[in-house]
Amino acid sequence: MKLAKIADSDDALFDQQIAVNLKGSFNAMREAGKRLRDGGRIVNFSTSVVGTRLETYGVYAATKSAIETMTAILSKEMRGRHITVNAVAPGRPRPTFSFTANRPS
Repeated sequence: MKLAKIADSDDALFDQQIAVNLKGSFNAMREAGKRLRDGGRIVNFSTSVVGTRLETYGVYAATKSAIETMTAILSKEMRGRHITVNAVAPGRPRPTFSFTANRPS
């Protein structure tokens, strides 16, 4: 994944992010909406960067924000077929107490 400030981003960076993140997810959602049986599940990937608005992540975050919007809309469109549509937004992993409890320092 290439990152750059918005002012420093070129069309190639933008087009690549759109092609991979947005178009790829769009194609997957479209085909899943056509092919899934009633009661199925569609899970998309977003990112916690959408909410944190980190510098240099403008183009990447925009594509993931679009995925979240399409996910919400597709969820409404699929409700008559009882197909759930959700997006998960993984962030940076953090150690938890159960992970670190019995580990030597």
